[in-house]
Amino acid sequence: MYRNINFRIGGILLLVIIAVFMNWRDLEFVWYQTTGTCDDYDWFTNTCYSGEKLLKQPMVLFFLDPATFFIVGGITFLGSFYTKGDKILMLERASHFAKDAGQIFAAVGAVYFFTGVFNEAQMARGFGIVFLSYLYGHIIGIILLAIANYLKTREEYEASQ
Repeated sequence: MYRNINFRIGGILLLVIIAVFMNWRDLEFVWYQTTGTCDDYDWFTNTCYSGEKLLKQPMVLFFLDPATFFIVGGITFLGSFYTKGDKILMLERASHFAKDAGQIFAAVGAVYFFTGVFNEAQMARGFGIVFLSYLYGHIIGIILLAIANYLKTREEYEASQ
């Protein structure tokens, strides 16, 4: 079995990318998505026939929000990384902390976006940021836990030799 942590993290990120961009019904990658307000949508073909401000946007833009990633990652770093103590336990705690940081930022984003004046574009953006907070928290948490598991396995292997 592969013990290289770079391979494992790369594999995790590859599976996340496949989950985001793969259309399993047609077995093809989807790189663009129509945005706007759709009036006539066909669920079977996943096509919007008429609506307002319909634009084709690259899907990668929906999953990149540097400010959200910086805040969730920053809260995780400030709340869980110390210079003393067991590094494996620190990474395991940081994994849980990252998920909590994603949840707290999602809650803050929800309060911010959903207590203002109702606007469809604002609601769409709000949902995007709220769920990106969850996504970033969980991705950071999974990567930290993978590193902790790798270090723990290496430590157990070295102890058995």
